[in-house]
Amino acid sequence: MRVRKSTPIWLNHHHEPTYHKHIRVTDSKTLELVKQAAGLLQLDITARLSMSLNNTPLQGAHINVVSGNFIIAQPLGVDDGIDYCHSGRIRRIDEEAIHRQLDNGAIVLMGPVAVSVTGESFNLTSEEIATQLAIKLKAEKMIGFCSSQGVYNENGDIVPELFPNEAQARIEELEQEGDYLSGTARFLRGAVKALPQRRTSQPPDKLSGRWRAAAGAVLARRYRDADCNGKRRANSSRHH
Repeated sequence: MRVRKSTPIWLNHHHEPTYHKHIRVTDSKTLELVKQAAGLLQLDITARLSMSLNNTPLQGAHINVVSGNFIIAQPLGVDDGIDYCHSGRIRRIDEEAIHRQLDNGAIVLMGPVAVSVTGESFNLTSEEIATQLAIKLKAEKMIGFCSSQGVYNENGDIVPELFPNEAQARIEELEQEGDYLSGTARFLRGAVKALPQRRTSQPPDKLSGRWRAAAGAVLARRYRDADCNGKRRANSSRHH
């Protein structure tokens, strides 16, 4: 499947995003752009999941893709005199409704826009949604798709797995390098938060299979100039 490289939608509309304490401030214009991008992406994902999978065990299978108001949001409010406007956080998740859809064999697709109890729309971060869903649904794995190939070590090799303390150390390194908002940092934070904190001090041989799978979660990422051996080329660009 070919993934098309697109220009960020705010550049096409000459509307640069604004951040306060590394959190996006979603004004009315930004919210409309987020809705537009999320809606187009949701339709594209639904179409791809509806493709006929010839020559596979799923050939002829019909996959139902379900979206809905499974997540209720609340506003972030005002911080140090800065109004986050339509930026929000999760208020609650209707995990029972999600489980009913999953039990019926459907795929539940949720975007970054959620409504509040007053009917307002708020922009949430994808990593918060993924993290909280993983916690509420007791997921065994959480996979993040970002713009680069994976988490790299100092030699430029892809790291196949990280335990929570290693992931936290890598997050701190990225933040010191100014990559607070990079896909790697964002999804590593989500992965660390999704893990049961009461077990972070246990050695690897004491971890359950479920915990081991979560601790070894891999960020699956596409990076155009990574070679087939997983090495990052010297001329590769940095994403912020």
